Amino acid sequence: DDWVAWGQRGMVKFIQPFWQWLRIRTPRPPYDQQYYWDKVYLDTRGRNLEWGEISVPDLVRYKYGAPLPEGEFLMRSKKEGSLEEHIKRDDSVVVLGCGNSSLSEDLREAGWRGKITSVDFSPFSVESIKARAEVKGLPDMEWLTADVRELHAHMPPSSVDVALDKGCLDAIYCSPKSDDNVNAVKGAVLRVLKPGGRWVCLMNAG
Repeated sequence: DDWVAWGQRGMVKFIQPFWQWLRIRTPRPPYDQQYYWDKVYLDTRGRNLEWGEISVPDLVRYKYGAPLPEGEFLMRSKKEGSLEEHIKRDDSVVVLGCGNSSLSEDLREAGWRGKITSVDFSPFSVESIKARAEVKGLPDMEWLTADVRELHAHMPPSSVDVALDKGCLDAIYCSPKSDDNVNAVKGAVLRVLKPGGRWVCLMNAG
């Protein structure tokens, strides 16, 4: 037992520094750089990418597991929700880091009537979703080629009801200088939201 305990302590002393060394030296993908996403969208040749494979039809009504009080961590209470609880049908919406997802189109086709502005810093993604929406004849939609970290430089202050983010913060959080990037996005988004506006995030990260 003494040997096992010593062996465990010895392994921990070895593994922890090694893991820290590996994390420091493993480069993060440049998710915060336009050239990276330009290549991604060029390589997809117009095929839309859905971060987390989540779509608006999945969210119109959804079920989720809510953790129960401490001590019952293996069980979850089942609850239901709806997208309309967070985004009213007439809300104006800015979709952050839209990529070439069909999220903006799906919102309109599912009955959301407010103005929808889709924003991404890759012109290839913006051109792709704009062309799809125009073919479908979807009304009151705008597309903006801009960095979401500088969104406030491209949109009027207090101009939208909802900022909708599906995977944008996920990617930025995993980028180099993630704290600075996340804070920049936060500051920009809060400037363009109306008083009482909402920031709805669909994320893989916990």
